[in-house]
Amino acid sequence: MRSQGDPPPPIHADRLNGWKDIAVFLGKGVRTVQRWEREYGLPVHRLGRQGGEIVFGSRREIAEWMRRAERNGHDGVSHEADDSQGLEAVGSGVTGAAPEGVAEPRRSARQKLGVAAVFVVSIAALVWLVLRFAW
Repeated sequence: MRSQGDPPPPIHADRLNGWKDIAVFLGKGVRTVQRWEREYGLPVHRLGRQGGEIVFGSRREIAEWMRRAERNGHDGVSHEADDSQGLEAVGSGVTGAAPEGVAEPRRSARQKLGVAAVFVVSIAALVWLVLRFAW
């Protein structure tokens, strides 16, 4: 119970303001936590136009998200270490799918564009070969 001389608790004691606070809370870099939000659904909230100018998180929500990952045998959230080896858990050396309750990574726009470019070049080469030898 709080005595009259004690200051009131902070209104947003649970709140992490911005990517830097979230990264420090998780002990990771800003780019890592941004990737976790994008690929694995790290719970962050956005305010502002188009929902992205102000980013904040809840210590409680993020801690619960990490507990779900750890409960499933991972020391942290999975990340793409090498496409040929699939997903690797941070710090644990465990490979496999993302932890239960954490979304599988989505292909980035750059990856999709690369696949589309390879497809178009392959089709163009095939058409060129067919037309070249058909004459």
